[in-house]
Amino acid sequence: ICRRRNERRQNEQDSGSTTGSSLYSNRVNATDFSINHKLLLGLQLSGSGRTEVKIIPGMLNLANNPMAHRITDMQEELGLAILTVGREVLHENLDKEKVLSPVGMDGRKNPSVSNDARWDKRGAGHQYDSLSGCSVMNGNRSGLTIELEPMSMCCI
Repeated sequence: ICRRRNERRQNEQDSGSTTGSSLYSNRVNATDFSINHKLLLGLQLSGSGRTEVKIIPGMLNLANNPMAHRITDMQEELGLAILTVGREVLHENLDKEKVLSPVGMDGRKNPSVSNDARWDKRGAGHQYDSLSGCSVMNGNRSGLTIELEPMSMCCI
């Protein structure tokens, strides 16, 4: 994620473009420091949220809440970057699966895939009351994930 974000940032700087997200602005604040982005990414990946973002820097003797009023913005920017990279990876994996797939009589590629789904809440097999889950589709020839779909029982 960081490598691709840095490549995009470098491409914007090389082209002289001034349009882009606030991540690339010249404004100096706590969100401009890579340590804060790394901290937020690590906490997000571990399932932590706003409270931990306030506690951990204090325990590390860093500034008291260095990202005040910017946590939500950073989470949104980081979340969008994660989704973008995820879509790119899935598209690349689908292309790899197509290359490995034979051509059918109609001239089209015939990929072979497997699909599985799960719900987040563990049960005894007779309870179906989990509110969230996901469905994953893998290419049989490449072994790579080519589609991923979150599922929710709640209206969002």
